[in-house]
Amino acid sequence: MNSTDSPRSRPPRRRLSILAAAAAVLLAVPSLQGQEGQEPAPVRAEDPPIASGPGQSMLITTDGRRFRGRIKDRDRFEIVLEIAGIDTRFKIKDVLEIIPLRTFEEHYDELKRGIDPLDWAKRLQLCEWIHRRKRLELAARELEELLDDNPRIDEARELLRIVNAEIELQMKQEEAALERQTAPPVEQGEGRSGRPTPTTLLTDEQVNLIRVYEIDLKNPPRLLVRRSTIERLLSEFATSELLPSTPEGRKAYYRRDPVDILADIFALQARDLYGEVQVQSEPLSLNKFRLNVHPVWLMNSCATSQCHGGTEAGRFFLFNRRANTANTVYTNLLILERSKYRGEPMLNYERPERSPLLQLGLPADCSFFPHPDVAGWRPAFRDQADIKFTRTVEWMRSMYMPRPEYPIRFEPPEIRFDLDGEAVVRQPEGEVPGGGAEPADGDGGKRR
Repeated sequence: MNSTDSPRSRPPRRRLSILAAAAAVLLAVPSLQGQEGQEPAPVRAEDPPIASGPGQSMLITTDGRRFRGRIKDRDRFEIVLEIAGIDTRFKIKDVLEIIPLRTFEEHYDELKRGIDPLDWAKRLQLCEWIHRRKRLELAARELEELLDDNPRIDEARELLRIVNAEIELQMKQEEAALERQTAPPVEQGEGRSGRPTPTTLLTDEQVNLIRVYEIDLKNPPRLLVRRSTIERLLSEFATSELLPSTPEGRKAYYRRDPVDILADIFALQARDLYGEVQVQSEPLSLNKFRLNVHPVWLMNSCATSQCHGGTEAGRFFLFNRRANTANTVYTNLLILERSKYRGEPMLNYERPERSPLLQLGLPADCSFFPHPDVAGWRPAFRDQADIKFTRTVEWMRSMYMPRPEYPIRFEPPEIRFDLDGEAVVRQPEGEVPGGGAEPADGDGGKRR
């Protein structure tokens, strides 16, 4: 409002809201309805402001400043706007306009309802708008649906390539953020010989494969199943009753929830496709190992340079360089999975509290597997009520059962000494992390 205008003398104003104007621009572009093969002209719409939560408004002052927040109170003299949790007061005479805002979801629903399914240009522009709003997974889904209906739109195919690349970058950034939450890496020495310890870690692809095997379909992480993977699934298992057989059904299958598609991949035991499923966030069980076990006591008690992380490690070696990276965490997990102590698996998933890994960390007088008497060794746990012990048991109970066999060739490394007292790394040739034949099913095909 202008402070010199009275309510009676002020002329009426007619303004379209920013939201309505942007929607009109978006829905007014020329269409290419029914023109299969004709490429849509590039179209752009000015992005309207979007509410970050319900009930927000845009307040514009007479000097042109704009503020976004939720109106908490107003009277004839002032307006109270909550901005980022802080109440901010504005005099009525200084307010030019208040525009109610919609959330992204509300605006998206309205725009999509207003577009004819055969209007390729407007559908492409909707995808571009979603992409600019950084809703990458939704943008990928809309683009795949658009290409499914009209595969000749090169702009959509190129934008889908860009979106998928940004999704992968986002995954790496989230991975790095998760790594920063863990303890800093344990510094590793070279031991008495000066010889290096093992350095071969699992690759990013193998880390992703382990995540796929540990997914709980009832509480899944974020997933990305690419169109090419779905095409392989439909082609290689065309006769399966689990998959659609009609052209219409196959077309609709591309739009299914990635979790449902993964469920079919698991049910068909299409293990060649497991690695193609991109796990965009960590399964809960593996996240518990990364945050509650690996940095909390495994690195500090077992994987130090003077113990199982150095040249004195013997037959049980754990990596401790860059200890908070996924490659190190998952390599150590695989070592635990495939190591034994006195013939017993290091991890007893049937009775986690009886696992040698845990028992070796208890004081000798209350352990089924007392730790050997080694100078400088101290128990990792006070007793079985120690929170580090109970959280490790909780992690083991959260892992997928029955336990899968990861198709990764890997033999836990050993540190031995030659006749001259020099440390020698043993990791049999051909058994370093890599691909591998799929494991045999020993339980009637129930294993993943």
